[in-house]
Amino acid sequence: MNATYESSQSTLIAHAWKVTFLAQVADMERGGRLFLTGGSGFIGTNFLDACADRYQSVMNYDISEPLRSSHRKYWKAGDIMQREQLFRAIQEFGPDVVIHLAARTDCDEET
Repeated sequence: MNATYESSQSTLIAHAWKVTFLAQVADMERGGRLFLTGGSGFIGTNFLDACADRYQSVMNYDISEPLRSSHRKYWKAGDIMQREQLFRAIQEFGPDVVIHLAARTDCDEET
């Protein structure tokens, strides 16, 4: 096999795994309240596309604005590193399910 074929095979497998995983997570709790951290990033955006309509209410708690304007209705600006603000947001929202997808996006090794 050539490198291009192997690379596209890996991409297809990764994509199939991602779609399967998102579908399984989406089916975990239908109709409840979902609190999502990191829903404005690449994975979070795809997760919201896959399952936002399956929940009664969704909150995307993220420091960054959503990549898609249609996801803005779910967004609440917040930083997970601010513990008191995070706990207050979770308590006020009252979720049935919490999914943590927030992650650092920089490569700074010092912090």
